[in-house]
Amino acid sequence: MGYTHYWWTRWPALPAEAFDKVVHDFKKLLPEFVRAGVVLAGMETDGVPTVCTGEISFNGKGPYGHEAFRLLHIGERPGRDGRCFEFCKTACKPYDLAVTACLVIAKHHLGDDIEVASDGSSEDWRDAKTLCQAVLGYGVGVGVPEPQRPITPPDGGLDL
Repeated sequence: MGYTHYWWTRWPALPAEAFDKVVHDFKKLLPEFVRAGVVLAGMETDGVPTVCTGEISFNGKGPYGHEAFRLLHIGERPGRDGRCFEFCKTACKPYDLAVTACLVIAKHHLGDDIEVASDGSSEDWRDAKTLCQAVLGYGVGVGVPEPQRPITPPDGGLDL
């Protein structure tokens, strides 16, 4: 169905202090994305990204966007397993670097309160981990496992 990243978060809310650290560190990377030629936009591929208390949401700009990425402090709806399930298909477009970097940051600060999986291999996450390591001092050792089971949405629908 396309190159996709998946995450499950604790319901109904993530720890506020940890989420604030995710927002703080992601903001530090914004100039680095510009230097790398990655232009972020709002969720509809125009406007500006939202990076504030409670929410990180963005897409690539114009034709460099695909599906919006959105990480929320308070989940919108729980699945059957009691966690919130989200995903973002990036089609490997340039903003994939920002998506994977944000998920590395989230995993670092949220630990077991977020589970991350991806259609990508460890190699596909290398640039994001390296960027986080260079700017934030962590990233290379943050584990983002490759899918080892079918990823099923919480409503029991077909595998993604």
